[in-house]
Amino acid sequence: MFKQAFFMAIILSLMLAIGCKKEGSSPGNGNPAYWSVKYEVTSTNPKTRVQVILNDETGNQRMFGTLMDSTTYQPVPFSYSAQFSKDPGLSFARGLSAIVVDASNFNIDKDVITMKIFVDGKLVNQSTSKTGVLFIASVAYLLN
Repeated sequence: MFKQAFFMAIILSLMLAIGCKKEGSSPGNGNPAYWSVKYEVTSTNPKTRVQVILNDETGNQRMFGTLMDSTTYQPVPFSYSAQFSKDPGLSFARGLSAIVVDASNFNIDKDVITMKIFVDGKLVNQSTSKTGVLFIASVAYLLN
């Protein structure tokens, strides 16, 4: 009798463990394991091309366009999207920042460059500038 009750308790415990889903950070349970991040650069002048440096999903800086070589600059609108992990062990990759370092085909005091950061589809920071010199526009945001 004791063995049967003990055996039934083990089976019920296993069924409960299997039947109850652990709240975690997996997609599909309302708590995704990633932040969806998008950097965006626009200009009032559609001919503007920009050099952008940003922090990517690995925590490293990524450059789009070679400094002082406007033939490698990116046309606007420019955007970069990535998934940033919510894993606490990867907290070094949670600092979002981007800089428009230089621009070509840009009329100082006439054209406007706007840089934005979106997290999970929501605008979290933006910067605008009318200057065409180094470090035109920058934005930053900390994921937490």
